[in-house]
Amino acid sequence: MTAPPSLLPGRGSGTGPGAGGLPACPVCGVPGTSPDTAHCGWDITGPLVAGPVTGESQAALRTELDRARRGLGTQAALRAAHGAPRDRAAEWTDRLMTYAVGSSGAPVSAEERRAAEDLLAAEPAPRSDDVTPVLRALVDGDADRIVVAVLGGDGLYAVAVTRGPGGRPNSAEARTIPWQTLIPALPHDPVHARFLLAGGRSAGAGELSFAEEALAPVGRLAEGGRVVLISQLPGWPSAERLMSILRRRHPNASTLFAEPSVTPAEAVDHLLGGLPTQHAYALALTRHDELTGLYVVEPLPLFTVTGGASSRAQHVEVRTPPAPDGSYAVNIAIAVVDLTGERREEWELVRAVETEVRADASVSLDFTLEGEGDVRISVDGRLQQQTSPLTWRELLDRMDRAQRELPLDVVVLIEIGGERNALRIEGALRLLEHVREGRPAESVHVSVRPYWRHDHGRSGRTDPGALPFAPKRPLKSFDAALEELKDLEEFDAPVLYYAAALEDALDGMSELGGWHDGDRSLLVVASRAPYSDPDGKWGGYPRPCPAGLDWRTLAREAGEWLGRTVLLVEPEPGDGDYDDREAARSAARTWRQAADDGWDVIELTVESGEQQSSGVFGTDDDPDPEFFADAANTLAPSARTARPVPFPLSPLTPSA
Repeated sequence: MTAPPSLLPGRGSGTGPGAGGLPACPVCGVPGTSPDTAHCGWDITGPLVAGPVTGESQAALRTELDRARRGLGTQAALRAAHGAPRDRAAEWTDRLMTYAVGSSGAPVSAEERRAAEDLLAAEPAPRSDDVTPVLRALVDGDADRIVVAVLGGDGLYAVAVTRGPGGRPNSAEARTIPWQTLIPALPHDPVHARFLLAGGRSAGAGELSFAEEALAPVGRLAEGGRVVLISQLPGWPSAERLMSILRRRHPNASTLFAEPSVTPAEAVDHLLGGLPTQHAYALALTRHDELTGLYVVEPLPLFTVTGGASSRAQHVEVRTPPAPDGSYAVNIAIAVVDLTGERREEWELVRAVETEVRADASVSLDFTLEGEGDVRISVDGRLQQQTSPLTWRELLDRMDRAQRELPLDVVVLIEIGGERNALRIEGALRLLEHVREGRPAESVHVSVRPYWRHDHGRSGRTDPGALPFAPKRPLKSFDAALEELKDLEEFDAPVLYYAAALEDALDGMSELGGWHDGDRSLLVVASRAPYSDPDGKWGGYPRPCPAGLDWRTLAREAGEWLGRTVLLVEPEPGDGDYDDREAARSAARTWRQAADDGWDVIELTVESGEQQSSGVFGTDDDPDPEFFADAANTLAPSARTARPVPFPLSPLTPSA
């Protein structure tokens, strides 16, 4: 008995019904041009198959769909490669092809590429108009306002020229709307974006829906003007859809197609006979919003530029951003932007320089305009020669990352053993308790590593490979790892057998896997200086690490990628026998040297009677209640701003 005919799954709408109730294609995702045919030519309904759907028939359909998608993706990659920068055409083509591989993941073969090239060659040649006579007719005409909008690979560029008697230009205003503003789901990677705009599909890409409200600036420019729409992307599905939207909004506009041989701005400036375009150059600054606790980007106007502007100068006094980690210096970007849109994402970068300056301090900036696009920048009287390689989008990304509450990894290296063992561990526990209060507990992971001296750790040998770190655990569960070490005696062999020397512990940190892409800190809790004396007397020469490691170098290197390094140490005690006092003095000299090297050294101390005591717990007095809070803020600041913001503060904005 034969079952009724069945429609193979996947032959249907795939992504649901599209415009007008027509099904969307499972290959290109675009609603069909008819009830049974997709935009890309895929047969949506497909043949009816007698009998039940089988695994074999489903596998055959998946193979057929993947082949069709790879073919469509390869065509999109080749289409997107057309008009790429000449010096990067090969690189872009290779990258574009990686997006066309489909679900199989196999690279596009030479045969598939030739087939796609043949299909593109068989398509009707893209329309290419001679735009010069059309624009020249506008310039020679009597229109008081001329508006030209050019759609290119970077987005939509529009310029409006207002003219006076005799057609002489009075002013010009320009707007640039990036593709990522027009289509919010579009990735910021320009190569990936070109692939999707040219008709490709890739995993993880959202639906390419237009945010039509983003076209409002063009609508305002076009009011009362003669409008010309120019597309430099013939054959690109997304460009065709946007041009349809623009034609619907501006039914009297002329529509032209041109090759992407020059940028839209260059094309308009050239074809309009050099009419001057007015630019508003501004300095990108940040302002601390007291209501939200965040920093926002705002412009400080510098120059209004029209055509070949003469040399002009501006002097600005600003304040540098504070460093949440207490650092002395911060790296900031002095960015001059062209205000080509109302939102910060729409601005265009004219020039940016990066420089290191003192944190939370006043700085003098001087700007000299030498011509359109040519701005010289001086910081505290020093001319900045090197232009930053960062784009405006990258600078904004850095700004946003600075204000994101970052995950935190803390590595705790703690000296164990001896009569002050419990005091050191209790100090670490109380400090990290304040870290817990300042950040979400689930975002903080801690790894604890005990260390001891070479002559007691691993029988005087170092073997970092055999001394693994405890795995990083959430902050709320780390207490037990430290509590179990509080009752150790000086020579508790079973535990000390697994305790590295400090050099081993520092060297082994790089073996910790699973680091968060966020904030990192190192806490070293110590009484003794990191070296030991072979005779047990601190007055002699310190015994070097058998493996040739130096703890100072290792701590400095770790600090470069960990971020903050805090030494929580005991100072020189006022009593005890000679060896104890000598050991403490040796340690104190080491800690002072570390502080001179720029590390954060915090002394765990309290005044007890007339005599200073390094014993903090088990006495009648406790440290200042703010002591551990201040130490925790040095180790892991809890501010909303996790990194210094990259731009200076507005002149009248107090530091947060």
